Amino acid sequence: MIIIPIIISIAAAAAIGVSVCFAYRILKQQHKLYNSIQLVILKTNRVQYWVAAGILGALAVACFTMLLAKADAVYDFCTQGYGLSVGAVNLIMIMLTLMLLVLSGLTVVFSFAKSAIVDRGIQTPNRFVSWHKLYYYHIDEERARLIFSVSKKGPYTLLGTIGAFSFAAGDIEKIKFILNKNKNKFLKHYDVR
Repeated sequence: MIIIPIIISIAAAAAIGVSVCFAYRILKQQHKLYNSIQLVILKTNRVQYWVAAGILGALAVACFTMLLAKADAVYDFCTQGYGLSVGAVNLIMIMLTLMLLVLSGLTVVFSFAKSAIVDRGIQTPNRFVSWHKLYYYHIDEERARLIFSVSKKGPYTLLGTIGAFSFAAGDIEKIKFILNKNKNKFLKHYDVR
């Protein structure tokens, strides 16, 4: 049964590769944001990233502990149930541990990523949205929240919604001025079908 370790190794290597590329892209975007003029700083809720990083980290520690302790239940299940060798089970546990650590690192990168309104558009943790790609925005003045949409259906769908970002209460007029100034660059057409 060499197929199972090969499939798990390929899947883990693919997940690791995609996560590393995504983290590199986020760090590159953050470097651009650091070097640009930030007109308004936007904040997001980061609790979910820390919770996800904690869960993924705990799972990685559990996999690594089972690998070091050669947990009898896991090894018996894999060797007798699936006919895997001890080396194949070790390979699977190592790949799962690495994959969980890299995913945990990616969520930590997300938790430190910043967002801001810059002169050319909006920088979010994972992408830059120029003024020409925006369809719609909504400012909730009571809760100091800002939501953007990059969907053709505009405010009528959650697809393509970016936000909700919070901002300092004193920045409301500044945000309104920047968005109204650049509103002529927004895409005007809503596809309401």
